[in-house]
Amino acid sequence: MLDSMNDELDRTAQLVDKAREGSEAAFAELVDVHHPALVRFLTGLTGDPETAADIAQDTFVSAYEKLDQLRDDHSFSAWLHQIARNRWRSHLRRQQRIRFFSFDWLFDATERLPGSQIQPDPSLAYPEQRQVQQALNELAPGLREALILNAICGFPSREVAQILDISNSAAQKRIVRASQQFRDVYLELDRRSAE
Repeated sequence: MLDSMNDELDRTAQLVDKAREGSEAAFAELVDVHHPALVRFLTGLTGDPETAADIAQDTFVSAYEKLDQLRDDHSFSAWLHQIARNRWRSHLRRQQRIRFFSFDWLFDATERLPGSQIQPDPSLAYPEQRQVQQALNELAPGLREALILNAICGFPSREVAQILDISNSAAQKRIVRASQQFRDVYLELDRRSAE
């Protein structure tokens, strides 16, 4: 598994180099590889697959235009998710409202995100899905983002830090706090529903 991840990272690095040299085919391949995960991430943030698809498209246009700004010590995927997050925030400012996101897409997904710690469970009952959604909605936005990026998208804390533009130690703390708060809220909701 580690070898396949290293092969994937090497292939991505090769495609980025070719795209920097002007290869549209290489960038199109990068889009094909990273589009599904990016749309899932944005759907989690926006709660709307159509809005997520629009923001993803803007993200790829922006990434193509700024490809020369990608530092070699950053992963393309983390850099792309950082651009997407910034595009999402711009979208929120334009909309002048904050919406809670829905995790229904997560439970309906048929394939697991690479590196994700959470696997969709088709047998999960709807009330449990609602309970997960409620617990996530109670997290502060910064904690929610860190949890999505780490537990669902599979980013390690250093890449979460890069995407959120915070220090690695701050990212680690957010991930831990988000996990603890989510667990506490979920268990309280579970206790209430059992009564």
